[in-house]
Amino acid sequence: MVLSRVAALAGLGVAMFPCKCGGREEIIPYVHYACAAVMFSVLAYFCIAFYRHARSKPHRQAHWRARLYLACFWAMVAAMAVLLVNGIGGDDLGIEARLPRIVFYGEAVALSAFGVCWLVASRVLPGLTRPEERHRLLAEDPPGADDRGGETPRS
Repeated sequence: MVLSRVAALAGLGVAMFPCKCGGREEIIPYVHYACAAVMFSVLAYFCIAFYRHARSKPHRQAHWRARLYLACFWAMVAAMAVLLVNGIGGDDLGIEARLPRIVFYGEAVALSAFGVCWLVASRVLPGLTRPEERHRLLAEDPPGADDRGGETPRS
């Protein structure tokens, strides 16, 4: 819960302190990049946390989810590495001259990878969840609900 709030605040920092791109000046130098690094790092950590949780389950669908979580994690790490290399030495290496929208694509890959991870973790996709663990958006009584207000008993 704390990390999700950290990621939310970092995302707010990304939005409130735009980078020096598109002819804009930075309000406070490097705040945008620091906030983006924190946000992407927390989101990548969530991918690994989902991976570990899915690996602990014995059924096949959970292992498929675990593979997807791990792929999303590595996609995020690769995107962050490209953004880091571009941020540190992009001018010297001429990266943006050859790939003018490298930052956009790096951020898009990282955010899309996390979006896939989050969608899979929602447990609404039929092929990646067992029927008894699947969330049903329109069901009156979700699976595992009992007469204690919908709480699922823990064993």
